[in-house]
Amino acid sequence: RRANRELLNQLSQKLSLRRTKTLGFNHETHPAFLHRTLYMFPPDSKFRISLAYFVTDNRVENFILAIIVLSCVVLAIDNPSQQSERKMTAIYAVEVVVTTIFTIEVVLKVIVFGFIQKPGSYLRDKWNILDFCVWFVSALDLLVGNNENLTVVKILRSFRALRPLRVIRQFESLRIVVRTLFHAILPCFQVGFLSLIVFYVCGIMCVSFFGGKLHACYHCLQGNVSDNLVQEQFAGATIAGRDTCWRVYPAQPNCFAYDNYPFDNPNKTCPIENQCIGESEDGNIFFSWSNPTFGSLTFLSPDSSKYYFDNLFRSILTLYEISTLESWLEVMYATTDMVGIGLEPIRGSNDTVSLAWIGFIFMIHFFLLQIFVAVIVDSFLLTSDKEKGNAFMSPRQSAWVDARHRASLSKFKPKPQRPTNCFRSL
Repeated sequence: RRANRELLNQLSQKLSLRRTKTLGFNHETHPAFLHRTLYMFPPDSKFRISLAYFVTDNRVENFILAIIVLSCVVLAIDNPSQQSERKMTAIYAVEVVVTTIFTIEVVLKVIVFGFIQKPGSYLRDKWNILDFCVWFVSALDLLVGNNENLTVVKILRSFRALRPLRVIRQFESLRIVVRTLFHAILPCFQVGFLSLIVFYVCGIMCVSFFGGKLHACYHCLQGNVSDNLVQEQFAGATIAGRDTCWRVYPAQPNCFAYDNYPFDNPNKTCPIENQCIGESEDGNIFFSWSNPTFGSLTFLSPDSSKYYFDNLFRSILTLYEISTLESWLEVMYATTDMVGIGLEPIRGSNDTVSLAWIGFIFMIHFFLLQIFVAVIVDSFLLTSDKEKGNAFMSPRQSAWVDARHRASLSKFKPKPQRPTNCFRSL
């Protein structure tokens, strides 16, 4: 019952705020005018009432919005590394003017509504707390001065980036979007946990099917080799550095004998002459049994990370990389070439695996991603109803209230009747 009573009180306050925006400010219905402010101004003070209608006037709010836009423009053109002294003086003058206007706004609103003690006070509104923090940082920045060597000054100036957030409170649709983001945090965490379970299950399956089967034998250059050898091996390709490794099709050597793992070819043996170990006869090339790297199926790049499914952690990371559609074709081609553990991959030996990757991408982008979208849309609709006070209204009642709201904002323009006199009708 207490929770329902609090919810009804919140809805009544929002409906009152909506009537205030539609019909204008009314100090008789505002909760701040049930008590004194700053222990000096009673509710019936003419000075306080006049200030209340002044600070809530639409023209004043539009002026404050213009000042906020001006401060954002100043922040955009501020470039401490490349600007003249004249430009710095102009920017500082604008900062002083903007901060002074914000100070006057805060002082007037504190006189009208009070600071924080009573219901309806200035800091009882969350958006006013944001405005107060932005003003406080701006004022403190001016008081500290322009000493760039102080760490405090750099920190304060970084907080000036919060000024554009003041624009949010001026538009109801933006406030609804911001509240939606906060209300959707917990549901998004729940959907994220579901996504983690999906990646966990798929990771275990990939370890079972692909673990240890992506290794290939790479031929790597070593020592001082001639340019003729480079051109011969790479067929005129541009090679960055001497530490480049590549694959040869068909591969020779083409297998690797693991000590503690059963060999996976039909003969269960890997002859010494076919093992991917050691170096070539001329000593210019050594063999490396390694997993592929992102960027190419042929070359082993030292600047790129390797992808494989040999353990659960790396399997989940590779699946996440695939879900972003970044280099997912390379992983698919690598899995379609796999033959077995300890065996060199052969192109096109297992093409049916590509269907599994297409199904995985379809599930991620057309199922899990759509759940995230549905959660955000549902939170937006719920937040919109609460913000507008339509939570307990039927669709017809909500449409009637919106129609009344639009009618109150439109100006009445009577249509004159055409005179019956022929001369006057001209």
